Amino acid sequence: MKVATLPTTALARAQAKIDSTVERERPARSYDAADLVALHLPDPSYIVRPYIAEGVILCCGRPKMGKTTLLRQLGFAANTGGEIFGAPVVYADVLFLSLEVVSSNLFEPWLIGTRIGLSPFAMVLSTLIGLAWAITGLPIPSPLAAYLNMIAAALTPCALFAIGLGLSVEGLRSNLKASFALSAVKLVVMPLIVYGLCVITGLDPLYTVAAVVCAAVPTAKTVYVLAHEHKVEEKLVAATVSVTTMLSVATLLVALALLSGLAAGTR
Repeated sequence: MKVATLPTTALARAQAKIDSTVERERPARSYDAADLVALHLPDPSYIVRPYIAEGVILCCGRPKMGKTTLLRQLGFAANTGGEIFGAPVVYADVLFLSLEVVSSNLFEPWLIGTRIGLSPFAMVLSTLIGLAWAITGLPIPSPLAAYLNMIAAALTPCALFAIGLGLSVEGLRSNLKASFALSAVKLVVMPLIVYGLCVITGLDPLYTVAAVVCAAVPTAKTVYVLAHEHKVEEKLVAATVSVTTMLSVATLLVALALLSGLAAGTR
């Protein structure tokens, strides 16, 4: 008696054909509500508890209701570990894809992805780019300069508005002593140190006035941006910026009055 044998690959193909036939002939099973309720499913993993879970989520609504803006904010919060709807967002890498085909939004996915990915370093990069441009001595085109001047004019009001949103009476009260101590250092101690260094180095009086005034201005609003970005002492920084801004109205007048003699001597 002869027994025919098939190669291993042929046996595998035959078995796969049999399995597929059995699978097609297996009757489909339906589930009703009672079956679904009886199932023991693991708890979902949330991106924003308890609003947004992992998986496919539909964001539906009429046009121009802010759906895209909401998803941008969600992506930004997820990539930076921020908050949305008052709830913490789980940190995650974000890929924002917009399916809109309007020509003005053609490069929107690339722009949003770049902003989300580089947001923690945007301030440092912009400073380095500006410094490099200043070193080259190249002029800024007039249309670009006008556009940048408009943004610069809106920077301080927008920063103060953001600080006001992050500031609360309770946060100010809890950090009052520390914020006043930091304000004294910023508005009094630092200008005195700068003035002493200018005198020791024999700096020109006009430059001395400029250096002391720069040292006597309130705490920069960008400090709050960095504190919010890295989640470090946000309430203390917001209180300090607010206190130094209010007190600088008086301290700057005193500094200018004391430096008026130096400024008059340069004329």
